[in-house]
Amino acid sequence: MYKAVRYVLTVVSVMVLMAPAVAAPLSPQIGTAVVVESGEVMPCFTGCGGVFGVPSSNPAYEQTVVELVNAARAASALPPLKRVTTLTDAARYHATDMGVDNYFGHDSQDRVDGTLQFVCNFLQRVLTYYTPTYSTLSENAAAGYSTPATVMAAWMASDGHRANILRAASCEIGVGYYEGGGDYWRYWVQDFGCRTDVYPIVINREAATTDDYHVNLYIYGSGKWTEMRLRNNSEPWGDWRSFQSELAWELPQAPGEHTVWVEMRNATQSATSSDSIYSTWAPPPITLNVTPTTVAFVYDGVTGSLTPPTQVVNLTNSTSTDVITWSLTTQGNWFTATPANGTTPGTFTIAPTTFMTQTSARYTGAVTVTATAPPETVNAVQRVNVTLDVQVPALGGLPDAITFTYSIPSRQLLPSAWTLTPRNVGSFHLLNWNVTSNAPWAQIAPPSGTTPQSFSVTPTEFSTSTIFLYTGMLTVTVNSPTGVAGSPHQVRMALKVVDEPFNYIYLPLVCRNF
Repeated sequence: MYKAVRYVLTVVSVMVLMAPAVAAPLSPQIGTAVVVESGEVMPCFTGCGGVFGVPSSNPAYEQTVVELVNAARAASALPPLKRVTTLTDAARYHATDMGVDNYFGHDSQDRVDGTLQFVCNFLQRVLTYYTPTYSTLSENAAAGYSTPATVMAAWMASDGHRANILRAASCEIGVGYYEGGGDYWRYWVQDFGCRTDVYPIVINREAATTDDYHVNLYIYGSGKWTEMRLRNNSEPWGDWRSFQSELAWELPQAPGEHTVWVEMRNATQSATSSDSIYSTWAPPPITLNVTPTTVAFVYDGVTGSLTPPTQVVNLTNSTSTDVITWSLTTQGNWFTATPANGTTPGTFTIAPTTFMTQTSARYTGAVTVTATAPPETVNAVQRVNVTLDVQVPALGGLPDAITFTYSIPSRQLLPSAWTLTPRNVGSFHLLNWNVTSNAPWAQIAPPSGTTPQSFSVTPTEFSTSTIFLYTGMLTVTVNSPTGVAGSPHQVRMALKVVDEPFNYIYLPLVCRNF
């Protein structure tokens, strides 16, 4: 379903090339009349071009086609085409004219009394926009395709159209798209050309926007020019340098439209070209990063060692190379943080200095880091939590008193035994302990051990027929390490022998001091 038409015209000894027009199969008509918005009415063209500022049904579609064309050329190691207003107007005029007059082909036609009449051919129409001093002209047309991707796929699948897209002699392009009329409803036109006295510069293969101020330039004129110099916008020109077709370039580091100018020269001639692109680049945020944000120290009362002795905190700008100025404030008088201010990348050191070493305790504090400049710093205030655990061994887990009761009528001892468990309640060290007692009526087993090992106290030598109160004392002593707080620990013991049954006896509570 392709129309194959080729024109070969000779004008001032120049070959004019044109690919056949491509029409998709007719599809059902969609929509009704064209909607008029903002008072803008699509013009109904008559004649052979020459209308400038032609509106587009979808400028974004046209731009996408340009970018797809240059992507295809890049895949074939060909330079990008520059989009120019003259060829864009020529392509838009023809796409619109085909839609409103309901025809399809490269020749321009007018519908008079319902009948199509030939007006001019492709070359005559394009030259009402484009300079006559050209080296090549060609055109692709298509109808009915709904997206830039589908129409480009159709053109690339056709030898003639593909040849136009990949023609090395072309350097400029215009794309037109019309939607809203004719049998095919959608009409596409590509016009390609290259002028003999124009040397385009193309930014990022003619992309509409960039999110990076680093861009790539392609400059036509290899073999013609020996030197060139460049500038952004209205800035001063850079130094002259040897001509090169491709180079990396930096736009101003600011969002908005930017124009890159190039001036080229040889021994006798010079020329100037420019291209523009819209930059969406924004400077990366300046972000204060503090690591770590939690610092913990442990003091071991047995070895007298602090782990770690100090802690270094790092401060960086995690999103750019900009320098951040910072200062510190501290909460807690038991440590220092030095230096109190600085710049990124930098560090400060936290060191415990004043704390009690004889008693287990937990010290808490904080360092607040504040970015003082620049004012737009992200995460400008951050907190480093600081803790110190002083771990001094301490004997604990033992009661101050234990009692037993023996009921003569019930012939029962309650409890039958006490199990006691010495513990180190101040640190992680094991405590070696022993137990002594001045109560001959009680048996203690085992008499020594290591925390958290337990021992039992069991009454064994007492009268079971005589009312009496037995008392005594047991002592738990830590042998190693020495000097443990809470050692020795004494536990009062009592055994009551009563002449009452257990259902009338109330046993006392045992108080523990942990």
